[in-house]
Amino acid sequence: MADPLLTAKPDIVVVSGSGANTTEIHYVTGSFVDPLPRLWERKSAGTWNPVALARVTPGPTAGDPNIDGFFFSPSLAPGEPYQVRLYHDDTDPRSNEPPPDFEIGVPAVSGPTTLINH
Repeated sequence: MADPLLTAKPDIVVVSGSGANTTEIHYVTGSFVDPLPRLWERKSAGTWNPVALARVTPGPTAGDPNIDGFFFSPSLAPGEPYQVRLYHDDTDPRSNEPPPDFEIGVPAVSGPTTLINH
């Protein structure tokens, strides 16, 4: 079984006039299969929300979103951080904030703009 991981691509979201304002999260749960792992996300310092498996594309490791998968963040604005946590159990970070098994944070920043003069 693969080692657990949680990554973002890109790991810094540069928001510009025509650029994308999301990041793709890739997770591999590794040995956390019983009970099933739980993914949580939040923007800024907002409320933690569970990541719905309907948003997940199964990854290549097992073709099972409980083991490996990809999903996109919601749209981010400059200055708005996005966080994802992976827990190996039924921990609910809304009631308290215990340390997760894995966590990743992705900042969103303003990007360069191009001005065209004629």
